[in-house]
Amino acid sequence: MSFRQRRLWVLGALLVLAGCNFPTPTPQSSTEAAGATLIQPTLVPSSVPASPAATAAATADVAVASSTPEPQNLRIAYTDNGHLWALEIGSAPSQLTDAGGVSEVRLSDDGEWIAYTIRDPNQDTAELHSIGFDGSNPQVLLDAASFDALYPLEAFIHHTLASLDFLPGSLTLLFNTRGVFEGPGLAKNDDLLAIDVATGQISPLLSRGVGGDFTASPTGDTIAIVRPDSIGYVNMDGTNLRPEVLNFSPIITYSEYFFYPLPVWSGASVVIAVPQEDPFFAAEPGTVWKVDGEPQALARPDGDLFGPQRQLPIVSPDGSKVAYFRAAESAGEQHLVIQRLDSGEQTIYDTGPLQWRGWAPNSNRMVYSRGTGLDLYLGELGAPPVTLGSGAGLRWVNANEYLYLAGVPGSWTLTLADLAGWVTPLAIPSGDFVAYDFAE
Repeated sequence: MSFRQRRLWVLGALLVLAGCNFPTPTPQSSTEAAGATLIQPTLVPSSVPASPAATAAATADVAVASSTPEPQNLRIAYTDNGHLWALEIGSAPSQLTDAGGVSEVRLSDDGEWIAYTIRDPNQDTAELHSIGFDGSNPQVLLDAASFDALYPLEAFIHHTLASLDFLPGSLTLLFNTRGVFEGPGLAKNDDLLAIDVATGQISPLLSRGVGGDFTASPTGDTIAIVRPDSIGYVNMDGTNLRPEVLNFSPIITYSEYFFYPLPVWSGASVVIAVPQEDPFFAAEPGTVWKVDGEPQALARPDGDLFGPQRQLPIVSPDGSKVAYFRAAESAGEQHLVIQRLDSGEQTIYDTGPLQWRGWAPNSNRMVYSRGTGLDLYLGELGAPPVTLGSGAGLRWVNANEYLYLAGVPGSWTLTLADLAGWVTPLAIPSGDFVAYDFAE
């Protein structure tokens, strides 16, 4: 799974989903729901119909009673009613902050440091903080005034945080910024900065107008830089900038923001799906590109590459497939199409009022939703879809185990589960919006 996929947009009980076969956890009592409660692990074999392969795996696991979704070193940082909590599997959760307002959470790969934001929604400003997983060494890395001081305000009333992520295998937090208008509009500064969460030392990597949205390679040595009309590369320390390796026309959004396509690292190169210039009144198809040296056009899918990838990439983790929507015959419905990038073979997997929720790590399964967006389905090429129940924010821990927020807004259960159907409720964070991150 790419770096951006692993950590992209966990704020606010994201519908950032990838799929596997899990049942809806048994609801907890009202006493347990009154805050962050450590729940004793329960192992519940799935009763949801599954493919023959999944059924065989589940039977084997139940027979030996040894496959429990409890990685020994799994650490989780999450929000509960705007407060920051930390949980290590097998131990009680601990509250790390009590001031409220925590919105985004990132955990370093070694599980030792948490970066988090406190946002003021009225002013649209942010503070960037860090703290040890054990609650030690709390510090303010950048306050709202520090963001404002990064650049002249000009037409903006503030500068604030746009996105943030840890560089893989390090304590370096990458982030970029955006300007805040007095009225509506989203204007990114297209910069790139880095800060050491342990020391607080900040390093500008790419200046305003030179950077953009960033996706680090799994090894962390190279960063793909995406702008509304191009993609390029830079080394992790900001050197060897290769701008505009691929240029494309900016996407017409019919709104007050620019669209940034979402790349996927496949080996040493990036695969990226660039939508049609006008995705709503398309005269020509969009293009899936492999960007490595001389860009190579892999496919020109006849479908919607814009809507499905506004939160998650539609290119599979191994770079071999692309998922997109195509208008169906009935109003309000669309086909979910999976296309192989080597042969061009297309499969209409399902049809209905669908929303894309992401690829699973094996690049053969995918999760999508219907209706409200909380009714989740697992799709697998060559097998019928499986109903997953209600939930959001699914994140893969490894190829077989995953975390997700089971339930509905205001009634979430942070849950660990696996492909065999084992389910372990971990905590019941309160509030409509829950953010979390993990490390093992």
